[in-house]
Amino acid sequence: MNAVGALTILFLIFSVISYSGGKYNNALIHLEIAAFLGVISIVVRFQACLSFIIFTNRSPSMFFIKGQDSILPAGLVYTFVTLLLGWWGIPWGPIYTVQTIYINLRGGHKQTIGDLINNIEKTSVAEDKQKDAIHPT
Repeated sequence: MNAVGALTILFLIFSVISYSGGKYNNALIHLEIAAFLGVISIVVRFQACLSFIIFTNRSPSMFFIKGQDSILPAGLVYTFVTLLLGWWGIPWGPIYTVQTIYINLRGGHKQTIGDLINNIEKTSVAEDKQKDAIHPT
């Protein structure tokens, strides 16, 4: 099995976990991922900053797999959009533009697949607690 096939299976597992809301043993999954791929895969996400007068928004990109996807063109596109459209909001436009360009030029926001799964689990637990607080049983 090649690396693309292995990563496809990994993302299918990730999708089932994230969308089904199923519980899992975090350590077990992390070890299975490392054993399956032989290395810990890194995903990269870039940002674009868009501003208009008093409105400023930072939009994240989709995840790119470092070593599999060509991340340089994606990073350059998000940085170019930020340079053109990020400055024009008062007061956060220039501040967010500088932050976004800095992150993009450093290679984007990098995470391992294991960290990404941990973040999803934390979000799921927080949402469950919030639902329990709103609708106690």
